[in-house]
Amino acid sequence: NSAGRELAFSRDVTTEMGIPGLKGGDPVTWGIPGIVMSGFSGFGDSSEGPYANDNNSLQFVDNFSWITGKHSIRFGGEFRRENFKQDGNQFARAEFAFDPEATSISGANAAARGGFSFADFLLGIPKRSEAAVQIASARFQNTSYGFYVDDVWKVTSKMTINMGLRYELTPPWLDKTGRLFTVAIPLDVRGAPVADRNLHPYFLRQGSGDPYEGIPNLRWPNIRTERNGSLGERLVKTDYNDFAPRLGITWNPAAKWVIRTGAGLFYSQDTGNPRFDMARNLAGRVRFESLGNTLYTFQNAFSGLAGAQAQILTPYSFANEYNRRTPRTLTYMFNVQYELPGNQVLELGYMGSQSRHLEQLRAINEATPSPTGSIAERSPFPEFGRIQLVDNGGTGNYNGLSVKLTKRYSAGLTYMFGYTWSKTLDTGSSIRTHDGDTLFPQNSGCRDCEYGLSSFHVAHRVVNSVLYDLPFGRGRQHNIENPVLNAIAGGWQVGSILAWQTGFPLTVMFPNDNSRTGAGFDRPNATGINPNDIENRTTARFFNTAAFSIPALGTYGNVGRNTLIGPGIFNMDASLLKNFNFTESQYLQFRFEAFNATNHPNWGNPNVNIFQPAAFGTIGSIRNSSNMRQLQLALKYVF
Repeated sequence: NSAGRELAFSRDVTTEMGIPGLKGGDPVTWGIPGIVMSGFSGFGDSSEGPYANDNNSLQFVDNFSWITGKHSIRFGGEFRRENFKQDGNQFARAEFAFDPEATSISGANAAARGGFSFADFLLGIPKRSEAAVQIASARFQNTSYGFYVDDVWKVTSKMTINMGLRYELTPPWLDKTGRLFTVAIPLDVRGAPVADRNLHPYFLRQGSGDPYEGIPNLRWPNIRTERNGSLGERLVKTDYNDFAPRLGITWNPAAKWVIRTGAGLFYSQDTGNPRFDMARNLAGRVRFESLGNTLYTFQNAFSGLAGAQAQILTPYSFANEYNRRTPRTLTYMFNVQYELPGNQVLELGYMGSQSRHLEQLRAINEATPSPTGSIAERSPFPEFGRIQLVDNGGTGNYNGLSVKLTKRYSAGLTYMFGYTWSKTLDTGSSIRTHDGDTLFPQNSGCRDCEYGLSSFHVAHRVVNSVLYDLPFGRGRQHNIENPVLNAIAGGWQVGSILAWQTGFPLTVMFPNDNSRTGAGFDRPNATGINPNDIENRTTARFFNTAAFSIPALGTYGNVGRNTLIGPGIFNMDASLLKNFNFTESQYLQFRFEAFNATNHPNWGNPNVNIFQPAAFGTIGSIRNSSNMRQLQLALKYVF
């Protein structure tokens, strides 16, 4: 699959604009630079893409079964050879982001600074200028193995034990181009520039020899560059400890009771995309921040990229954790099932999990917050820009209680009702952004400060389904012998499916770099007012905006991650159907179905950007998955 822009291979607007140092590059990247303005709709192409993927996988699986006495034993293995070939990059056409910076009062609090982003655009002074010299390219290959053994042991007629063990060996991806770079990080600190250059990060290429071999068009003149084989060919260490035990127990203490419990360890193996980040280093990405008296313009932001060999002075760079451990989740459950009269079954259950070594983005070389001084003066390694690290130290946990009542079909009725209460917490819910979550921590030096509700947390969820045969018609409670009347009034069935849940968590943002760290993932302060303390919740005021305030310039806000809950979701589908029987095996089915039968709107998330005061706390859309009521009539002939 691939993704590109409309002007690819057609028109190189980027070069036509004549911005010093900025070129359109390969024809596949051609398009229009992106213009982003806070408070206004931007224009130009997205900073994403192009991307072209050519992936394939070869897999061999073999399983064996052996039954002996009370044991049913299974064992087997899997071999997988995968190729992940990708070309592409972000910011291939550059992007200019405008916040009120050049037109604001320098050093004042954000609430009093004033300024106008559109005026900054007219002056040609972007807050952030970001571009990549070329597209990234990787030819990843990997060979992985998996082996398992499983025993289902029928201990007694009332107890069964399932025991198993799986082993997985999935080495990190190997880039067959031999041109993969990472950033080796001897010391992860924050603060003023580190005097000892031996403790500074440096670029490290896979293999051994000249680090610039076969790379004529790019140099990092201010940064040490090595190719000494110290991190191997893959630049990420193989985890040989992926043993995954499983245990399950089922017990029938009495005729109507079933008790189940179990636990298992599960691994999330590498998807390839986090490793592709390292291929972006050779694409030469740069980011320049206008701050205080240091103002970049269209004319000088990318001037260092001019010429046949681009000089990347302070690169935006990418790294992976070398001592990476495979992300893992320990899951455990306990469930009690009891048979009630009337063909009903009641289930009560608990499920929990603990996740470790979760991967998420974190910044190295992030500046210390301050209202004064340049970003370089407040960064430990000023020859680098931001270093984007795929961190491997995230944690998470889940706890959930559930109740389920099921009635098997009898007397013309079947139904299911389920309710789940749950709470999911973590330090980051994905490597990339997920719904209302943030891409980076507010403060990359404090991962644990991000611990809060997961972006996919749902506190309450109710599901219900019903099918009911109306009691009119031949053979039913109110029998109809007349064939004409039975054809009209008899044999109808009604049904419904209902789902309701509370909303997803959201993070309130102040993304104008109030901390002056050059990151843009700041948050506001909490005033002590409950954001849910609101008398009449509407789309014009979904939460109490007085619960948040703008922090002092050069500081982080104290609002946590995912502290707001967005709108809930409700949907009910209904159906009415009837079969017209011709013979025992042939009939015509009439169906009338209503999707979103109550025509209930499911609102999108509110605006959580405090830097947009007019829109802050308002909802301007419905969810993409939410549709207005749809009615459908259908006839189906079964033979």
